[in-house]
Amino acid sequence: MALFYNDTREFSPEALEELFLLVQWESGNHPERLAKALRRYGAVFSAWDGSRLAGLVAAMDDGTMTAYVHYLLVHPRYQGCGVGSVVAGYVQKTLCRVFAHSSHFLQGKGSFLRKEWFPSGPDAGGCAFDSSYVRRNRD
Repeated sequence: MALFYNDTREFSPEALEELFLLVQWESGNHPERLAKALRRYGAVFSAWDGSRLAGLVAAMDDGTMTAYVHYLLVHPRYQGCGVGSVVAGYVQKTLCRVFAHSSHFLQGKGSFLRKEWFPSGPDAGGCAFDSSYVRRNRD
């Protein structure tokens, strides 16, 4: 499995439909609208296995204080292979300059993201996890 990662915002509706429906997200029933919406997000990173969309993260932000990660999906075939960690890491590095990150998307997924994306402790660096939001460490 040779995956490649990129920051394109251009997706075929078919690729989006396949990924979203395989992870049982209702948005997959509207692939054209998804493709249009993703072109407007501030940060989009994806994983590809050839022409198959293996994973996707998309976030919007105001450039100053708040960022909201709306999508983080991994094709079932690639779950457990680190794809989510890689794409989440790209968006984290891009948006960690923003003071607070909304974590509404963490509901039900908190343990994965706490471990992989928001390590805590004095030597963790990066962003620290809080149950209501994530804020940049000042140290």
